[in-house]
Amino acid sequence: MGAAPQLTRNKFRVAGGEPFATVVAFLRKQLALAPGDALFCYILAAFAPPPAARLEDLARAYDADGELVVHYALSSAFG
Repeated sequence: MGAAPQLTRNKFRVAGGEPFATVVAFLRKQLALAPGDALFCYILAAFAPPPAARLEDLARAYDADGELVVHYALSSAFG
């Protein structure tokens, strides 16, 4: 989404008790973004969960075939 670079791997495991902010921090590191660079993350390409939302709660509500699908972009995809 949003002209963001692709990762070499597209599936990662993260502990369910972690907050969504952990995924955002991981993606920032993988994409080698500077602290001031924008990164927008969406569940199922539909909404941005709050950083404190637990991954297991998000997965329980929004999993797709047993996986939590997170899309990312360097510019806002909505609004």
